Amino acid sequence: MAESGLRQSLGETLPNALRDLATDFWGGSTIDPGFDQVLRTTPAGQNFAKVLGAHLAQPATQAGGASPYELQVAQVLASAPNFITAGVGSGTGPAPVSVTLTDGAGNQVSSDTPGGTILGGVLLPLGSSTNSPVLGLLTSPTSSPYMLVLTGQSNGAADLSISIPRGDGTVVRGTAANVTVVQGQQMRVVADLSNPNNLALQVDSSGNGSFATSIPLTMQVISPAGPNLISATVIGPETVSQAGKFGLNLVALFDRIVDSTSSVAATNYSIPNNTITSASRQLSGRLVFANLAQPEGPYVPQTFAASGIADQRGITGPTASVNMQSRLQDPGAVVTGRVLGADGNASPTATVNYSNTVSPPDCSDSAVAGFANVPVRSDGIYQYRYVHQDQCGGPFQMSTKDPQTGAVRSVSAYVRAPGQQMVIDLALLGLGSVAGRVSDLSGNPVPSAQVVAISGTDPQIGGRAFTDGVGNYTIGGITVGPVTVTAVKGISLGTSAGNIERAGTTAVVNVTMNGGAVQVSGTVTQLQNGTSTPVPGLPVVYYVVGTAGSKTPAGVATTAADGSFTITGMPTGSFDLVAAPNSVFQVDHAGVAVAGDRLLIPLEIVLPTTGTVNGKVTLPGGLPAAGLSFF
Repeated sequence: MAESGLRQSLGETLPNALRDLATDFWGGSTIDPGFDQVLRTTPAGQNFAKVLGAHLAQPATQAGGASPYELQVAQVLASAPNFITAGVGSGTGPAPVSVTLTDGAGNQVSSDTPGGTILGGVLLPLGSSTNSPVLGLLTSPTSSPYMLVLTGQSNGAADLSISIPRGDGTVVRGTAANVTVVQGQQMRVVADLSNPNNLALQVDSSGNGSFATSIPLTMQVISPAGPNLISATVIGPETVSQAGKFGLNLVALFDRIVDSTSSVAATNYSIPNNTITSASRQLSGRLVFANLAQPEGPYVPQTFAASGIADQRGITGPTASVNMQSRLQDPGAVVTGRVLGADGNASPTATVNYSNTVSPPDCSDSAVAGFANVPVRSDGIYQYRYVHQDQCGGPFQMSTKDPQTGAVRSVSAYVRAPGQQMVIDLALLGLGSVAGRVSDLSGNPVPSAQVVAISGTDPQIGGRAFTDGVGNYTIGGITVGPVTVTAVKGISLGTSAGNIERAGTTAVVNVTMNGGAVQVSGTVTQLQNGTSTPVPGLPVVYYVVGTAGSKTPAGVATTAADGSFTITGMPTGSFDLVAAPNSVFQVDHAGVAVAGDRLLIPLEIVLPTTGTVNGKVTLPGGLPAAGLSFF
């Protein structure tokens, strides 16, 4: 029942949702005998059949009566396992007959008596009066032959139709229109599933049970047509509690149950400039939930296409494309920008990564998580069509990695209003060189000294070299802007600074060695849920702290696989050692070093505690629901 409402919210019409409700309640993938008994034998179940039938009266009338409406039902059910449907009326109104359907074991359902004894069988009165058109439905025809009997309640006319499985994956349907009805006289159609093409209306004209008069039915064959795509909707927790709020979950709605193989093949679905990463058939089988590689929202029109999706009989439906809709309630922005190389031209091979703040409802413990990455176009342009606004005011971040240096360039910003159009360009910084001469306090050149250059613009970028026989050095690949140069040999050390003015130029930075050197080493670990693990591949920066508290990067090392690092040849004095995987989580250690110090400094990053949620999902009948995905 809840799924029927969900499908309506996703675009299914109310008449079709009610129609499918009948096949789901009296059928389903397998009939639940206990639930079926409740439907047939309890006042609640029998009343449900009456109410549902009354709500189907309008679509039956719009179709032209019970018989044409039965055709619509049979055309959808042709894609499902074997069934029998029947329609009895007179034009758009009722026929002056009572209707009974009996199986080969003597079980029956009747329009005169609520309930019945046929498993998965029901006669729905298409109206609220005692004399209404009838739609018959049998979802598990396993006891052939079946006999549809019409008994005249007064003189008049009747239209009837019946659809039964043909045995070859198709359905045979027989109809008769404007048949004369005589009060007290019976007519019947015998549906022998072993001889399905022999359908005829037999009339007991003499009233002795001989049924000697036979009226041929107009016959047609109904072939399964495969599923039709109705809609594709981006959803969040406002629709399904397990869905996320970042625009990465979608549900596709089909007009009938899809098969369990083709529906989960992600390659059967496509979205321009996006990818379906996984798909899962859920609930009754008419819904396919999917995960997206890129977030989608309500601000940029998008289309969703499905192809190769088969029904339960393996028949593939038509390829179809629909305009995507969104039920996301949280505001978001559209972010567009360019990635520019150091020369100012577009960088056609870059990838832009999107991260955002994840906050609990009470804003007590926010964290930053990565959600997507998108390659730029050939002109360096990228776009994110939905960037979620954090309800606690947290920022989002766009970042890219410089393909030449490996340095990460990032920009953080805030979503201020729904549908905000934001332009965020990411510029890769130019590179230059630093060169100079290393000498001692007497002005003599110092050969074989190790020289380290660290960019002040981007401390993760640096280089090293050794002086030649006359104390000269050159280091390339340093980011444009301020640069710190440190030279060390033995216990002697010197530091100087300069500035690379623009890309391709060389800054001259001479260094005088006049003090002792410091070595610092340690291990970077992260602590989460009580477990400490090493952090590999993380830059650790040694900053020299000035008298006014300013920080100048003097050395950097990247942690090894076991989280260890060593930085040698650092200047004496106040320092701050920093390890920062991102702008939210970082750890540092400040101190004062003297010449000859070999400092051992462990750094531990504390991450928020996470937990596990588990439970059990059951169907309305109490059976466990297997194969569901949770977001």
